[in-house]
Amino acid sequence: MALAGCDYDVDVLLRDGGTAHIRSVRESDAAALRTMYDGVSEDTLYLRFFIVSKLVVTREIAALTRHTDNQHGSLVAEIGDRIVGVATFERQQADSRLAEIAFLVSDDYRGRGIGTLLLEHLAAVASSVGVERFFAETLPTNARMLHVFADSRFPLTTTCSQHMVRLDFPLVVYPLK
Repeated sequence: MALAGCDYDVDVLLRDGGTAHIRSVRESDAAALRTMYDGVSEDTLYLRFFIVSKLVVTREIAALTRHTDNQHGSLVAEIGDRIVGVATFERQQADSRLAEIAFLVSDDYRGRGIGTLLLEHLAAVASSVGVERFFAETLPTNARMLHVFADSRFPLTTTCSQHMVRLDFPLVVYPLK
């Protein structure tokens, strides 16, 4: 895979036995991403962006659908013809081996393992282009996202403050048992 996220395309099994499709974000996904973001609660938007703002969502969609390169990558999860989740990484300028990650899963599809699967596949895409570590920042009240990381098999380093939780971890590959 020469560029992060290009032509990534895989079917996955969800926790409840259903299936989803994880693939690279395309420039043509803007309208479907807008539908997904418009369909989530204000609480979900606040937990993702730390603010509720249509301008922030518009900027996020533009960032997600821009041309993929080795500096960033984005994946969507689809069920049927609906985008139900998105994950992205952005390399850090100060350390190109480090990338910040972020996720959003539609309210009505939470609890099915979509966030965990997006994390695993995003790690595969990022490591294929030389990213060695991920970090994420989330609110202490974002229990669902904290559980996604806690349930992952990545060795986490967690730094907590009153207003933010930062999770850092290397992209290691564990053998299947």
